[in-house]
Formats: sequence, structure tokens, C-alpha cells
Amino acid sequence: MDVHVRRADELARTVAARFAEEGLVFAYELQPYGGVCMAHVDLADDDGFTFTVARADPYGWIEILDPGDYHLPPTALLHYALLRARGARPGDAWETALNADPNGMRRPSRRRASE
Repeated sequence: MDVHVRRADELARTVAARFAEEGLVFAYELQPYGGVCMAHVDLADDDGFTFTVARADPYGWIEILDPGDYHLPPTALLHYALLRARGARPGDAWETALNADPNGMRRPSRRRASE
């Protein structure tokens, strides 16, 4: 298994374990291709998002596609997913998770589609 696929799986398993502890719905499917691995995440009420882990990302950050394009340090993914599962809008969850994470100050630029 390639490093980026293993990393995406580890991140998703960490989030899934925490969701199970809290009785929240979290299912995921990995889709590796080239130097990227996408993890498609299903939450309750037909909600969800996708995150990608790239082999060559210079920051080691992940990209969230929900429906816009957000970047987070991997340490903020759990917080982001919990906020989304509790009904937060994608942009609000991104801002909150990024600002609460100690690694969030070293953020690369983000592209954002309208929500």
C-alpha cells in the first residue's frame, strides 16, 4: 500500500473510531489514483464530504472537497468531521477547525467555491 493511501486510511480510521465512541454515523471508501488518495465520507442524513491525501503535498495537509475546496492540517480533520456531523456548514466547520488547530497558523492558500 502506498504511503498516501495508508495515510488516508489511518486518518479515516481515526475519525471513524471517534464517531463510533459518540454514536455518530461515519462510513468511508478509499479511491487511490496516481499520487493521490481520495476518501469519500458518508455522514448521517445523506450528507458527506471527500478529502484527499497527496503523496507530494509540501505541507502534508489534506484537501477537503465539500463542495468547495478547503485545505487543513491532518490534525484538524477530526474536528472538521465532528462539526460537519453536528450540522455545521462546510465553510464554518473549516474556519473553526483550522483556527482551533495549533498547526492552522501555517496554512497555505485556499480556493473556495461558493456554498
